Amino acid sequence: SSSSSSSSSSSSSSSSSSSTTTTTTFSGLTDANEPRPPQARGGELPREQLDVGRDAERGRLAAGPGRGPGALRQRRHARARAGMRPRGLKLKVKAGQAPHLITSFSTQGVNGMPELERREAYAANGHQWPPPQKFMGWPPVANGTESESYQRSRDAIEAWVRNLPDPAQRWNEWVTLVQSRLMPSFTDVGFKLTRAPEHLFQALNKTYYDGLHTTQHREKFRGQRRGGSVRLSEGNAPLFVYNQQLMDRVMRECRPRMEAWAGVPLKEGQAYGIRIYQNGSTLVNHVDRSETHVISFILHIASELDEPWPIQIEDHDGRVHSVNLTPGDMLYYESSKQYHARFTPMNGKHYGSVFVHYYPSEGWNWKNTDLITAVPLDYYDTVDEVRDPARRAALEEAGPRGAMERFYDGFWESRGYSAADVPPFPVGLDSPVQNICDLPGFCGGSPSLVSEEL
Repeated sequence: SSSSSSSSSSSSSSSSSSSTTTTTTFSGLTDANEPRPPQARGGELPREQLDVGRDAERGRLAAGPGRGPGALRQRRHARARAGMRPRGLKLKVKAGQAPHLITSFSTQGVNGMPELERREAYAANGHQWPPPQKFMGWPPVANGTESESYQRSRDAIEAWVRNLPDPAQRWNEWVTLVQSRLMPSFTDVGFKLTRAPEHLFQALNKTYYDGLHTTQHREKFRGQRRGGSVRLSEGNAPLFVYNQQLMDRVMRECRPRMEAWAGVPLKEGQAYGIRIYQNGSTLVNHVDRSETHVISFILHIASELDEPWPIQIEDHDGRVHSVNLTPGDMLYYESSKQYHARFTPMNGKHYGSVFVHYYPSEGWNWKNTDLITAVPLDYYDTVDEVRDPARRAALEEAGPRGAMERFYDGFWESRGYSAADVPPFPVGLDSPVQNICDLPGFCGGSPSLVSEEL
């Protein structure tokens, strides 16, 4: 069960609303402003040792017979079947480690490489699970080991992932978990709530209300009507108001702010919005893409709500915070490392925000291939099947529900739901936005209002 306090954020275009960080009473959930000890720092990796290699997996082979990507893939597979080390391996150096290798070819589908080849790449990279150390900044600096709190939080997530019944879902969640542990951190906490520049907020607010009741655009997701535990019908998908010139301006003008917060020069990745969530909306627990969505912010523009609709986000100790944004608020966050979600269904008419992403401008070379090859070799084992007794005991003690899952259960229990009646935990990375109104028995069969059942 949980109890939380937060100021209401009903319909408003005013920039004077106060911002609140709501903290629940779950074990492991603490106030976002709690003092943290200074981070230990190790020796910095010389910049010249970094492999930029941003185009390495974009296909540098010339077209022609025997030279295209398909032919390259066939040669790789033939070498793997013959027990030979795959070609296309390149040198990559990270702080605190000897030079090691990563694969540099393009990936396709779920894995993108035969499992034998992936196992060779895991060994060639020198991966271990759990990771023996953590890193901070870019170029990365060895920063000691993970805190006990963070280790327990990852163990709880791993216990949940290992026991997922669907193999594809289990794989996707493994890649997400690996990303959360391997990506370097940039700040002490991992997120910060502040106010947006007033002139940008006013420009966004005008654009929002100019398009709120006239836009016909709805967001589309790959998993719509198939993936995810809560399906998303077209009528409940988020609306979208387009103004790319304004999005580019927001991204450009806010970059110095984000550079000062992250402590590194940044390159513009993507400015996305204006997304208008609909009544009953939820957001699955996830991290953002490692290539471009590294240092990010959410700018909340306007909403008309019957109760606050906070975002859940973890800090660098794995503790979950429930943060309420009022119009004109900006939430800075390390989006490719910090799990974040909106588990409580939105109760209201509309909620609009923009999402802006950056990545380090000097030598940033993280790719999905790095994550695929770092998934531990026994990823298909359930908790009971883990061979290392000490590791199995740690997972059993931490699991089977992580802090985010406990938050979700506590919310529904606080609304009078028994464990048997709690809706399915939202999953499905190809359907990040879902809607509780698309489940039978919710919202009174109408998309206009979340019913009193909530």
